[in-house]
Amino acid sequence: HDLGYISCNDCEQLMPAGRGLRCETCYWLKKLTDAVELNTYLFYSESIKTSYRNFINWYVNKLSAREVFLKHDSFVDFFVVCDDLWGELRSYESLVGHFKPSGLWHNLTVLRWLVDTDQVIVDEKLKIELAEKSYIENALSVFAEIPKCLYMYHKFLLDKQTKKSTATRTIRLALRPAIDICTTYKVLGSETPTQEQIERYLADKQGQYSNLYGFVTFLNREYE
Repeated sequence: HDLGYISCNDCEQLMPAGRGLRCETCYWLKKLTDAVELNTYLFYSESIKTSYRNFINWYVNKLSAREVFLKHDSFVDFFVVCDDLWGELRSYESLVGHFKPSGLWHNLTVLRWLVDTDQVIVDEKLKIELAEKSYIENALSVFAEIPKCLYMYHKFLLDKQTKKSTATRTIRLALRPAIDICTTYKVLGSETPTQEQIERYLADKQGQYSNLYGFVTFLNREYE
């Protein structure tokens, strides 16, 4: 208790006096634990309840209790669907058969957990696919809010993938210059890149011409 420090009730770590009974880590962990247990009432299957808890525990080890608490509700729908369909988590083939590649892309963190814990059999093709999707997810995460033109272009590419089996690598290559332009020139909201910005970008990165062509074509068609 020297110098205004007390021990956390849960982990006994020293912390500044005046912040309550728990340190920040334990505070968020308690909030997360309570929220997760409340969410388990959404599932009928004990198998899914256990899987959901295991996923959250895995995710906490990757991030922090606070970050997982802020994100945990976005994963519930995946487990609800699996609960309704099968009462358990199935193989990658079953998951992709129902959710389709674009649907699994929105549940990439859960898929990473399944791979990481050997619940999904990974071959080289799947590993490459996950790596490509991870790159796209990380590249888009730099935006607090994805510009509308980029959001719509990404959706267009995902729709194209569903209809014509476009490779995820192709989507990544197509998105890269579009993302670069939007970040470099701070394209926000409903704005679109200007002709001058596109020309300045290509002056610096001439090798991106072919990859940028699809984005420019999309802009011309959607925004005239």
